[in-house]
Amino acid sequence: MSYTKEIINYLKQTHKFVNIFLVPGFEPVVREDNGEFKKIIDIKLTEKDTKEILLTLRNSASIPKTLAVKEIFSFGIPEIGRIRVSYFLQRGSYVLNIVKTPFIIPEPIDIFVDIGKFLDFYNKFSKDNFGIFLILGSRWLANSMFVYSLLKLINKNQKKIICTLENPISFLLRHGNSIIIQRDITVDTDSKEEAIKDMYFLDPDIVFYGSSSLSENLNELEYLDMHRINIISFPFSSYEVFEEKLKSSTSDYFLRTFKQHLRNIIIVQIEHLKDLKEKITFEVLNI
Repeated sequence: MSYTKEIINYLKQTHKFVNIFLVPGFEPVVREDNGEFKKIIDIKLTEKDTKEILLTLRNSASIPKTLAVKEIFSFGIPEIGRIRVSYFLQRGSYVLNIVKTPFIIPEPIDIFVDIGKFLDFYNKFSKDNFGIFLILGSRWLANSMFVYSLLKLINKNQKKIICTLENPISFLLRHGNSIIIQRDITVDTDSKEEAIKDMYFLDPDIVFYGSSSLSENLNELEYLDMHRINIISFPFSSYEVFEEKLKSSTSDYFLRTFKQHLRNIIIVQIEHLKDLKEKITFEVLNI
């Protein structure tokens, strides 16, 4: 029996970013924002189950049925979002990670504790033509929500070329007054360096470079063009931690250049409200 239908039905139930793990011998689980696992189906998957799910998903992406040792592919489902599937072999059985990127970006008023403070930041940000805006915070998805709320307003109110390079893409932006180019680094390009170089053929006004990983060596940042607006996001808890990682990954010259162009450091946090909802707070550290 294939459980693909149950998994797709789960994806339909929420407009949020979703991260699902399918491992033989374990129940299908989604990883919550707090790191906890939540079961999707109360049944342990077999090796046959994960293979059948994988084949069904690859068929949805119009990919030939011959399976590889490892692979990443993506496809869209109307009214649900963009689906990215990565898989690999583990002792002869397939392990899958399914990431859903929603089409709908939450409205700022729904996610910020102080919407006035966010709009003030947007108004100041929208007047800049170049510089680095560094988004840090231990919750990667919260960082992404901050950035995409900003990009959503820019897309609505300004005529810009906006390029995003992420691993993985956290939200999908549609063209508004701005032209939107979004690339998933692990799907759309062979390397991060290539993704950054390709982007400059478009001469973008704003570049968003974001990653969900703490294991990055950050040397790819040396390929960024500093003479435009660069929004950079990593799930580091503080600037001190980020700076140490940057020192160990890049040249002294780049570190000096980076600091010269660094305009703001934004530290994003999650605040737990009395009604059990989570909203975003942030602090802007001027350089």
